[in-house]
Amino acid sequence: MPRLLIVEDETLLAEMYRDSFRAAGFQVVSAPSVEDALKEVARKSPDLIVLDVLLLDENGLSLIEKIRKEKKDIPFLVLSNYDDPQTIKKAFELGSKEYLLKTDFTSSELVQEVKKYL
Repeated sequence: MPRLLIVEDETLLAEMYRDSFRAAGFQVVSAPSVEDALKEVARKSPDLIVLDVLLLDENGLSLIEKIRKEKKDIPFLVLSNYDDPQTIKKAFELGSKEYLLKTDFTSSELVQEVKKYL
């Protein structure tokens, strides 16, 4: 069963994504902040991270930078409504598999996107 970490600070969205992935057979943990996500990664590395960019505590891409400094190469994809070209470029430079806009994907479509990388 693939283990997925969803980093999303909007509670309703995090719950919706978590429920969709669980129904598809994933083991899912969620974190509302970079700090909480780092704790989850330290506890047990996920097989993939689904990451929002605009979080309450800091930019979500800083999570990937911190994980990379620890020499961990966990695949990730960005799921955000922040459609900024510089941020998109940085996400791909850090190794993002995808940069998806939330408004373009239903939760079931997101599950299909994630399955491509596991």
